[in-house]
Amino acid sequence: MLRQALSSGTSFCVKRGLLTMRAEQLRPLRNMSLSSSVELTADRYPDVKRHNFALLDSNHVQFFKSILGQDRVLTDAEELETYNVDWLKMVRGSSKIVLKPKTTEEVSQILRFCNSENLAVCPQGGNTGLVGGSVPVFDEVIMSTALMNNIISLDELSGVLVCQAGCILETLETYLQDRGLMMPLDLGAKGSCHIGGNVSTNAGGLRLLRYGSLQGNVLGIEAVKADGEVIDCLSCLKKDNTGYHLKHLFIGSEGTLGLVTKVAIHCPPNPKSTNTAFLGLNSFDDVLRTYKDARAGLGEILSSCEMMDAQSLDACTSNLKLRNPIRDFPFYMLIETAGSNGKHDEEKLTQFLEQSMADGIVQDGTVATEPSRIKHMWNLREGISSGLRLDGYIYKYDISLPLTNFYSIIPELLSRLPKHAKRCCGFGHLGDGNLHLNVTSKEYDHEILDSIEPFVFEWTSKYRGSISAEHGIGFLKTKFVHYSKSRNSLNLMKDLKKLMDPKGILNPYKQMWNIRESISLALLSEGYLYKYDISLPHDSFYSIIPELTKRLPSHIIRCCGYGHIGDGNLHLNVTSKEYDHNILDVIEPFVYEWTSKLRGSVSAEHGIGFKKTKFVHYSKSQSSLNLMKDIKKIMDPNGILNPYKSIWEPRERITDAYMCDGFLFSYDLSLPYANYYKLVEKTVERLSGCSSVVRICGHGHIGDGNLHLNITSKEYDHEILDLMEPFVFEWTSKLQGSVSAEHGIGFKKTKFIHYSKSHSSLNLMKDIKKIMDPNGILNPYKKSNASQEYRECSEMFENCSANTCEKLLVFVQDISEESRVTHPYSEYGLTP
Repeated sequence: MLRQALSSGTSFCVKRGLLTMRAEQLRPLRNMSLSSSVELTADRYPDVKRHNFALLDSNHVQFFKSILGQDRVLTDAEELETYNVDWLKMVRGSSKIVLKPKTTEEVSQILRFCNSENLAVCPQGGNTGLVGGSVPVFDEVIMSTALMNNIISLDELSGVLVCQAGCILETLETYLQDRGLMMPLDLGAKGSCHIGGNVSTNAGGLRLLRYGSLQGNVLGIEAVKADGEVIDCLSCLKKDNTGYHLKHLFIGSEGTLGLVTKVAIHCPPNPKSTNTAFLGLNSFDDVLRTYKDARAGLGEILSSCEMMDAQSLDACTSNLKLRNPIRDFPFYMLIETAGSNGKHDEEKLTQFLEQSMADGIVQDGTVATEPSRIKHMWNLREGISSGLRLDGYIYKYDISLPLTNFYSIIPELLSRLPKHAKRCCGFGHLGDGNLHLNVTSKEYDHEILDSIEPFVFEWTSKYRGSISAEHGIGFLKTKFVHYSKSRNSLNLMKDLKKLMDPKGILNPYKQMWNIRESISLALLSEGYLYKYDISLPHDSFYSIIPELTKRLPSHIIRCCGYGHIGDGNLHLNVTSKEYDHNILDVIEPFVYEWTSKLRGSVSAEHGIGFKKTKFVHYSKSQSSLNLMKDIKKIMDPNGILNPYKSIWEPRERITDAYMCDGFLFSYDLSLPYANYYKLVEKTVERLSGCSSVVRICGHGHIGDGNLHLNITSKEYDHEILDLMEPFVFEWTSKLQGSVSAEHGIGFKKTKFIHYSKSHSSLNLMKDIKKIMDPNGILNPYKKSNASQEYRECSEMFENCSANTCEKLLVFVQDISEESRVTHPYSEYGLTP
């Protein structure tokens, strides 16, 4: 009977059939009056203070209109209403303007202006976020991507789609469906959310189990930094191993590092066969067992595995008037398969369900194979958030937990909640450990919030989970991110923020650390910051602030202090409109003399770096400094930490075979499928006159466009190298490929990386290198500027005797040979 029901697309449950959900029941309820019912974020969270950003004036508005025109600059209060309030009605800003650019160039112009004028900006896509990340906290300028909605290209052969950030997810899905492809992610908000917002929050969704995370499917990104610089990382290659993977700076950073304008994403083929089962179970242990059996029994065709408890489903059946297609149970599961063989897939699903029911695990269920019925089933799962919203106010949490502890937080939290809480429920993506925990009440209630937070985050941290599985940090979770991230990770995030957005204008108040830790960015926004990190005795912890304030000239903006009172670490800060040497002369060395007088330390936690080297004696004795020097000589006698340490993978057998020919010239490239092998043919033509060539051939990974081009000769031949370089890289660049698909840049490709990376990308890599390795000790000589080595060699010759010069000549010859640059030996009376 079950087989017949499955093959005919009917149900095998006690209550047959499904109701069709009306589309308007799932759409965001935009017609409700929002401003009048939602408290201003500034009032609800009085501890969050507005940073010293400029206030919008008529000159600013006029400039924006000169770029966008009258129609794409919104200033009417009624029009601004929905842009200022989030979908859950939890946060509400007071922005006075919405900008709607259509191109990357317009975004660049706007951000360059806002950065120069110190205007804060809130990037906004479809405004479907659930943590307050897409709406202003105060009066930030809202930059909407709604009109950046063009599909730029689709390579149907490789499945790579390139589009603007404002494309709606459902629009992209429809476009791809007509061409036999699909988006690798699916969300309940797909009818409103933008792909740029999905990327900026690293959205998860319903297809992660089968197709992996969004960050794994995004191949390239174009983004605009706070200063208006366009970062072009819009690669369409599945393999590109040239330098830092800069796209990941913008995936999941929620618009705090840059505004995503274009996306290149890999789209898998649309499955030919889809089956969906809606199941009822008696316990969460049965849910876990069903999931385990589904993975084993359905294998490669399992595409989604969702769970929901009775209270979650009740939000749909009670508030949205949808009917539960099976009997009432404590837990429900929605399992979907996707494959290429309908008969095979139905057979596997049938066997799995028959066995689960025979074992007494699954109690009831219904199966659909027709698209319309499948959609009806998914409406029950995707409608939960809309149903919960109709309860009144939602306290919503999106957490990752190990499956063994996935649901245990619900009864624990339920026991803590006051009686006037209306509902406590959980649903989510069982396949990737993502639980959506929800508590509802008639209206916002601080007592309920206090019973939930920080308990939920402490529980999550206890089981080594994540406080945000897919929704991001936004505004609502900034002070809890330390439950998931180490201090070192947070410090690195701060450094990246300072690099990418030194004035902190992009999506302020939503950085990935708590509000206390955002003080530095607020101070930076005032102009120039003189910053000192010192340790002082507790009884003298703050005494330096009034003493320094008396000494400072009147044109400073601020002299203030904050810090870790528990360990005596004071962060002393002075700000001015711009750098002023007179201010610096007042501060230094006074701060260090005062610190030394109180037997403190000139660096509590930030270290010495470059700026404090001449002041370290205020904290360390001469004998201590001498010992440090001796240890340095022992540990690093030549001062060359970690050079020439390339890590080579074991050679594959085919490469070993090439090596038997003699000398191997090997190139690892990414190329478009249509021109994948043409380079081999061109190389054969180009080297046809070289008698020393033994073999010209190519092998590689056709699935990701990675070609290994190989030329062998009996021994090293300079003529072959001259013919191949830079020809190989020029050809690759011409076809918009990558000079390194998987092997990396190393030392040999440093001077060719510009064939794959834009100038802005290379500059950003240099800036990141300065942050992560300011002294350049990690793997030196493997950067993109080869000229530095020649300058160093010139200095060596100038300062050495003739005998030493002769010894160094071989080294210089090697470098010159490698880089095709002739060194001016004659300047030193030498000949090569």
